[in-house]
Amino acid sequence: MSKVFLSVVIPAFNEESNLVPTLNSVFDYLKKQDYSWEVIVVNDGSKDHTKDLVLAFQKSSLKLVLLDFPENHGKGFAVNQGVLRSRGELVLFMDADNSTKINEIEKAIPLLQGNIASATFDVVIGSRRLPGSKILKPQPMIRRLLGEVFRFYAKFLFGFSFDDTQAGFKVFNQKAKKIFSFQTIWRWGFDVELLWLAKKMKFKLKEIPIDWENSPKTHVSLFGAANMLLELLKIRLTRYNL
Repeated sequence: MSKVFLSVVIPAFNEESNLVPTLNSVFDYLKKQDYSWEVIVVNDGSKDHTKDLVLAFQKSSLKLVLLDFPENHGKGFAVNQGVLRSRGELVLFMDADNSTKINEIEKAIPLLQGNIASATFDVVIGSRRLPGSKILKPQPMIRRLLGEVFRFYAKFLFGFSFDDTQAGFKVFNQKAKKIFSFQTIWRWGFDVELLWLAKKMKFKLKEIPIDWENSPKTHVSLFGAANMLLELLKIRLTRYNL
């Protein structure tokens, strides 16, 4: 089996209106690169035509892999399955709505390869809160307020130094992929668990500025946002056998 430099994992749940434009954007970019790559779409129990669209897209590219689950388990589950089955030296997970474009990977690769001041990082996470970050289309006010509550709560519970745990653009090197073997949260709080595990396992993390735009179609309900706070408490109380 040939080696792959970059794996791109895209979790998808009822994304028929977003997925094909996102795949076109990702493939147009990756086809211009001089490294090997693969794209893994994880269909997490979609009830629309998401699976059919991926199958149709596959006919034009052998580099597109479909992982199909008939029941919905949660975004964290979909990301977990995609990452664990990826073959890349680096693995990125990004959102199906293309809220952060694939070209932001250019900021992460040198950091993971150690080409900047000889500093090698294991995990690079996109942030909407750094100097240089751009919010091209902001969230509605209520979601921004909920985000502030979540951010404060996460920093309080886990002592994180970074400010944005929830942007759906994170890159892991091969060594850091083992974080996903200890993951227990399958829904929206999974990003925090991954970062908490990375911290506990003493991986080196780097936060980078990204361009980001809100998608009007979001799967996070107000009930889901409240449940995320409970998930954070569960993560903090969990004893991981690392």
